[in-house]
Amino acid sequence: MPGPAIVSATDQHSAGILALNALATDSVLALDAASLALALGAAALTLVTLRGSEVCGYLIAYTADRPSQRHEFLWFLENRRSFLFIDQLVVAQPWRRKGLGRGLCQQATIWAEAQKMKSLASNVNQRPTDVVALSFHRALGFRQAGEIDVMDGRRVVLLERRFTSTLQPWKEALSGFHGTSSQQQQQQQQ
Repeated sequence: MPGPAIVSATDQHSAGILALNALATDSVLALDAASLALALGAAALTLVTLRGSEVCGYLIAYTADRPSQRHEFLWFLENRRSFLFIDQLVVAQPWRRKGLGRGLCQQATIWAEAQKMKSLASNVNQRPTDVVALSFHRALGFRQAGEIDVMDGRRVVLLERRFTSTLQPWKEALSGFHGTSSQQQQQQQQ
């Protein structure tokens, strides 16, 4: 069986996304069916990583044209322009450290650069500290852009990965990903 594929999320992936989200609420905002349906409709970019029909990971991201109302996003909207904000990035525990998160970020980068955006933005809990997510982001070249306290009592680190004129630094950082994108799958089938 080929490696995991990254495709645009649709309503058919909702159950898998909700199952992963329920296991990751210490790192990401909890979603229910209604809030996920809103996110899938409002977000600029929603991706899932699939192994067969199993959702192994997902990414939900927003832009200034397709905004989120979360405080973390609003900070970037006030302080930066032309960015893709990764609101949620979750990979199932058995699939971690296999390049799926990197692959989702790579696809987000390709999409954002095609839209002429200048950076990827994200946030990680500082209180309580999410050491794994912070290490992941730093390994991909994200740097701290700020810190804020949010209404639910968390303190978050705001992270940004500015793009260079080429994807070369990303190719190096993402070299461990071995999955295929839906575009690559289509090319292989032709």
